[in-house]
Amino acid sequence: MHEAARAPGPVARVAHSTLLRHHLTRSDLRDVAQEAGQLEVPRIEKNIRTIMAVALLAPLVGMLGTLVGMVETFQRVSEQGGFAGPAELAGGVFQALITSVLGLTVAVPMYLAYLYFLGRAKRLAHRIERAGIEMVNLISDAREEGAIVSFREEVEARRRTKRQDKQEGAS
Repeated sequence: MHEAARAPGPVARVAHSTLLRHHLTRSDLRDVAQEAGQLEVPRIEKNIRTIMAVALLAPLVGMLGTLVGMVETFQRVSEQGGFAGPAELAGGVFQALITSVLGLTVAVPMYLAYLYFLGRAKRLAHRIERAGIEMVNLISDAREEGAIVSFREEVEARRRTKRQDKQEGAS
């Protein structure tokens, strides 16, 4: 139990939560493990949403920049009497499209990062769930075999032994 409390990570926290309540029934232990696992999921997923938001918003911001650039280009053309040479139009369109290219340049790797971290988060959530189930089974099986002793009983037994040792040493 002390190792579960000291070990870092969500799997260890679920194991520790379940161990602390070892006296509960199997179904209650299952609920405890499930609750503890559900509390870990937001921690795991908190930054994944940000990555997805950037992946979704980058092309939109790029497209907005392109539209603003196109509006500016056509505004310049209209200020020149509605006539512009191909070079002027191409330069304006080029400037406008750069923002779309930059938006996609950001979005594609961010989406790939999102998929990668989402996969890792799902695998970790599965490990947490499996660890919770294993803890419930271990505790329940150990209880049936009489291998689990209440911590209070264990502490009381140690105190009695210490008292007896002190009494024998004093005699």
